[in-house]
Amino acid sequence: MSDKRPIGVFDSGIGGLTVLKSLLQYLPHEDYIYLGDTARTPYGNKSAEAVRQYAGQITSFLASQDVKAIVVACNTVSAAAIETVKEKAWPVPVFEVISPLVMQAAHFVKQADSNRVGVLATRRTVRSGQYPKAMSTIVKDDVSVEQIACPIFVELVEEGIWDGPFAKAAVDHYLAAWKADAPDAVLLACTHFPLLKPLIESFLPEAEVMESGPAVSLVVADALDRQERLNESEHIGECQFYCTDTIESFVELAESFLGQPVENIRQLDWKDVPC
Repeated sequence: MSDKRPIGVFDSGIGGLTVLKSLLQYLPHEDYIYLGDTARTPYGNKSAEAVRQYAGQITSFLASQDVKAIVVACNTVSAAAIETVKEKAWPVPVFEVISPLVMQAAHFVKQADSNRVGVLATRRTVRSGQYPKAMSTIVKDDVSVEQIACPIFVELVEEGIWDGPFAKAAVDHYLAAWKADAPDAVLLACTHFPLLKPLIESFLPEAEVMESGPAVSLVVADALDRQERLNESEHIGECQFYCTDTIESFVELAESFLGQPVENIRQLDWKDVPC
């Protein structure tokens, strides 16, 4: 049975495009609705209550678009508001980005006989403790999880500053503690951060740097296959984009990263969207 309904994907801004790009590679025949809440980004410095409110509003909107699944392409929402998303989305299945990335890291540390994992994230995700908790649940052996909050990374990415002296200075600043002694695996626990991955890998050449896009895409593909919800037509999937701030800046950054035109886009005004 083929399910041609779109998959909903959302983030606080453009960072979730790193997940969308992976989904397009793993599930090229699916249609997608991507929502970047660019007017209220970043979420990582917001209160948990605000994150839950924003996530609930976005979920209600995506559910109203008759999506067949929702991918929370935001670590902050995955850490602080996933139950709100699941409640609002029911019975639509919800996929978060923390568990798939932790599973990938767990496999790596077991294979590498390693006991140190680093996490780069927003302040809200670090405070939630979700990554250390998930790692201790999945990995039975003693694994040390070292977290660093990198709030400026999000702002750099949203401004399109993915390389150059400013971005390099920010990476050097936040990762200084690991310069001489880096963890064996470093998790990019914010979907904005893969856009800075080349700089991070250059700073930590001995570490295995992991991102959530490929990991969660595999989970989504497997789940939709088991539930017989894949779009089995041969057409190349299409994307509908929504942003909550100016369209022009979103399109410029999105096209630069995705490497393809972003034409089907609308600006949402939350005053016109019921909670």
